[in-house]
Amino acid sequence: NGKMVAQMRMKSLMQTKEEIERSGALYDDLLDSFVEEGAKWSIDDPPQDDNECYWDYGEARCAWQRYCSFQYQFGDLHLSQSCRLRPKPLDK
Repeated sequence: NGKMVAQMRMKSLMQTKEEIERSGALYDDLLDSFVEEGAKWSIDDPPQDDNECYWDYGEARCAWQRYCSFQYQFGDLHLSQSCRLRPKPLDK
């Protein structure tokens, strides 16, 4: 059941991304803000807490995949809130 829910959630996220891209209304502003946010960190200065993880709309996943992952928790209102630090970074 958990796997099916995750698949349905991902499908919904992809549909939302496609709708945003088709409309073009918000996407450019969101993309610009996330590009600016992403520039704050480098390989030498990765995210240190959940607030520094964010959703990358262009890739349809959390940015900083080595350090952050999609971890939905009840009450999350937008995708970036569901991006949280991994307990341990992925190996290079």
